[in-house]
Amino acid sequence: MKKGMAALLVLLLSFSGWAAAEDAILTFTQPANVEICMPMDLRYFPAPDGLQPMYTVMGNANSSSSVYLFIMPNGRVLLSVSSTLTGENGSAQTLLDAWPQIAASLASETGGIEVDAPLITAENCYGFDGVRIRTPMTLGGDAPLTLSALGEAFYRENALMELWTVQPDSSLYSEDSQEARELTEDLEVLAQLKDSFSWRGEEAEAAFTEGQDPASAFFQMLP
Repeated sequence: MKKGMAALLVLLLSFSGWAAAEDAILTFTQPANVEICMPMDLRYFPAPDGLQPMYTVMGNANSSSSVYLFIMPNGRVLLSVSSTLTGENGSAQTLLDAWPQIAASLASETGGIEVDAPLITAENCYGFDGVRIRTPMTLGGDAPLTLSALGEAFYRENALMELWTVQPDSSLYSEDSQEARELTEDLEVLAQLKDSFSWRGEEAEAAFTEGQDPASAFFQMLP
């Protein structure tokens, strides 16, 4: 693939298995050198020095959800996108009320992760009423690792959509270090990726078709 092709690559995520394009839940444009995988396959991607605990945590997925991971080019920022069928149409208030259970579940699934001073607020998330959760997290062990996490959640009909961005806390790196530069680069690519997100519907269909050259763009279905 030519280098310029990656920026034109459009993928469609279907959270219920193989599906036709019109059944896709999320469309987006994939920036160059961004990798996509399922949590179980994250082990095949080498973590930057010192960030293996972050990869281990993000490689654990709730078995009741469909989850995909995005790995930024330098591997210092990971993004998960998941969908969980709930059988009900919830709201931002539903998520605010459920935060104690969400925090407990997060701690359980990540093996006792320490979540410090979380801030959860009701906000507009990609055109939906949802919540954003901003929190530092500390992974224990012989060399504790401090992470910054941003969670975004909203209900889309009877499905709960969740996005979690996890990165090493910027205080871990000196300002002029290579690690700090790579983290900054990954955050810039993350912003580009998330700006392209469009959820299923007329808006998503327009995002998929407008400005795409059929001779150089294609889509790939992810199971």
